[in-house]
Amino acid sequence: MLCSGKLAVIIRPDRLCHHAQPIPDEPCLLPSLPSPIPLHDCDVTAPVWLLNAPLITADGLFRSRTLPVDEARALVRVQGFVSAIGHAQTAAIVSDLLGIDCPMNRCEFRQCPGQQALVFRLARRLEEGQILRERGDIERVGYSFMLITRES
Repeated sequence: MLCSGKLAVIIRPDRLCHHAQPIPDEPCLLPSLPSPIPLHDCDVTAPVWLLNAPLITADGLFRSRTLPVDEARALVRVQGFVSAIGHAQTAAIVSDLLGIDCPMNRCEFRQCPGQQALVFRLARRLEEGQILRERGDIERVGYSFMLITRES
């Protein structure tokens, strides 16, 4: 079986991680994974990945733009989301800002062509050890959401 243009979504119960990775143009031989392996096309109707840092995880062409909070909220409502936010406090803040239940999910993310990632960004770098615990702290520092789409 060839899996060109598809993704394997690997569910790791030990980390509650939905990990998407491209499948090469060769037989799908993933013996360590449970069968069947769920596959989906990497297109704009796929869930948006939520990140707490803008990561470039592969070679390719990426497009990014800042989204107003209301657009970010609508995007995750319409397309769904998978969290790759690895800090509980950040996940709670993103939940509050987007009106969703965003779980902490410390996992590896590799963006494939066509896939979208919504990044929560602070307006400035925090001092070492500084933790923002409340919404007011976030508002004082400033934040934005950036949509990064891998085009190729």
